[in-house]
Amino acid sequence: MPLPALFQAVGATYKADTCEPLKAAVKRGEARLVALARRSYPGERLPPGRLTEICTLGYWDAPKDQRWGLDWHRNEGIELTYLDRGRLGFAVDGKTFRLRRGDLTVTRPWQLHRVGLPDVSASRLYWLILDVGVRRPHQPWRWPKWLVCSPRDFERLTRLLRHNERPVWHAGGAVGASFRRLGGSLELADAAARETRMRLHINELLVALLELLQRKKIALDETL
Repeated sequence: MPLPALFQAVGATYKADTCEPLKAAVKRGEARLVALARRSYPGERLPPGRLTEICTLGYWDAPKDQRWGLDWHRNEGIELTYLDRGRLGFAVDGKTFRLRRGDLTVTRPWQLHRVGLPDVSASRLYWLILDVGVRRPHQPWRWPKWLVCSPRDFERLTRLLRHNERPVWHAGGAVGASFRRLGGSLELADAAARETRMRLHINELLVALLELLQRKKIALDETL
């Protein structure tokens, strides 16, 4: 299995997470996983050379409170999660949150976070980790070429995500609908149709995210 991605800064090397507690829970039959993934992330393997910036995309169904959680970890890409059912503990850089249905989380590449405080509650959680090419400090983000936002919208979205210290937003609406459609596309048997739907719904999701963030009064921090 390919090794996780690495981030190298002065005096530190960080490794992307592998979600071992989730893998073990699925193996024990305690949670259901529907996901496509690369490298060491759990799920069905994404085809080589196709949508290569997607690290993992999927959801879990935890029908009851669990005995596991995803401890402090980092991911190589921008990670978006959406809580569609239940409640869930979440923390970023030492700040703790109690997610409720309709909440969206945003973590920047390599930002320290955890899911479950310490255990995961009964929940359905969707996620997308999109690799934007960050392997060293201060590198520019490189969005996938198959995304259709205009250069100006990509500039706005990058700025709002990269310089924004707020990791949790109540979303629902278009964001939630996009995640649910993405989840549905993963269960298509036809690989070509599945890829088409994934492209479409990821683009929808990012447009909905940009519109959500632009409606908020966000204090941007250029040092992030």
